[in-house]
Amino acid sequence: MKNEHPFHETLTHRWSGHGAGAVISAPIEPNGPECPARFEACCSLRAVACLGSILLTTVLALPAPVEAAPAWRCGNAYSDTPCPGGRRIDAIAAPDEGARRAADEATRRIEARADAMERDRLHAEQALAARNDRLLLAQQRLAQAQARETARLAMLDKREHARRQGGKKSGSGKRGGGRHATGDSFVAQAAGTGSR
Repeated sequence: MKNEHPFHETLTHRWSGHGAGAVISAPIEPNGPECPARFEACCSLRAVACLGSILLTTVLALPAPVEAAPAWRCGNAYSDTPCPGGRRIDAIAAPDEGARRAADEATRRIEARADAMERDRLHAEQALAARNDRLLLAQQRLAQAQARETARLAMLDKREHARRQGGKKSGSGKRGGGRHATGDSFVAQAAGTGSR
């Protein structure tokens, strides 16, 4: 009897006589002993069996609660086997959901406080930089004002010196070579006092 079904050549038959899980490629007859019902029913049973095995594998793959094994402290090292002179250290149970939530909340509070402290630090650094800029500008203005005052006093001293020298000039009105007379010396005066 020839099977006219298009999937006839691709289906396989598991045969328990060749060891567990042995797969033998053989055509499955729709009305044969492997498939007592119709061919479609056989395929749907196989699909259910495959889904069942996938579900079972998934359930078995889920993590199961594991009892922690005791640890042993051997000097400065830790071991999972007892050692001479070693001290047993009991495993600490994993935190429950309430403790985990409390730790997460504490972490969020700490992170929020750290962010606030960073913002405060950046604000303080910006304020300090602005203050330093203002001080630098004030120092530059003070140095410019002092330089102008020094230049003004030097100009006044030159004028006073020239005025004094003007009265001591000899008949020609000019000195030779633009040099001072040999007896002249510079005398500084305080501004506005008129004293020497």
